[in-house]
Amino acid sequence: EKKERLESNLLYASENSPVEWFEDFITDLRRAQKKEGMRVEHIGFGTKLRAVVVNQNFKKLDSHEVLRAYQVAKNRIFFVDYEGTLATDVRQLYREYGAPKGEVSDLKSHGAAPSGQVLHCLRSLCMDRSNTVVVLSGRHRKMLEEWFGSVERIGLVADRGFFWRLPLVTGDQWECAVQQVDDTWKTYAFEIMRQFVDRTQ
Repeated sequence: EKKERLESNLLYASENSPVEWFEDFITDLRRAQKKEGMRVEHIGFGTKLRAVVVNQNFKKLDSHEVLRAYQVAKNRIFFVDYEGTLATDVRQLYREYGAPKGEVSDLKSHGAAPSGQVLHCLRSLCMDRSNTVVVLSGRHRKMLEEWFGSVERIGLVADRGFFWRLPLVTGDQWECAVQQVDDTWKTYAFEIMRQFVDRTQ
């Protein structure tokens, strides 16, 4: 945990100037100011522990009530985020310094495949016909298919909601938020970003 915290601090220090650090620090101080009718709750574990400001009337769900509601419900839907929930968020660990090499199609996001235990739990949830399980991710649909293809009846949402596949509605076909996808802009944006990085580093 200590090593993870140090790596996180080193990454932040290497990617941000002193001015950016100062602005972030002041922003955090302003956020930390307690407002009337609010209280602070801590969520997460270890280095992922976060203080969250909630309304004074906020109360955590009673696990017994949740379980009872689950058992009596005829239809249930689970929306589960992938990175940070089902798997450790490793996006920062693979960040490369400097301008990316190659073409825009070469840009790949490394990620951690779900563990066997996670897949087992998802299969168990999906086997119950009353459950609809949907995994939300910013990852590309091919990667999600590779990772979750073995789980029958699982819904997948890729590219931050741009593509989705819900077996009960779309079968194995992916649906898209727009009719015709034009991603030619990526090549231009990629080149502009690469030139900017080359000039500023």
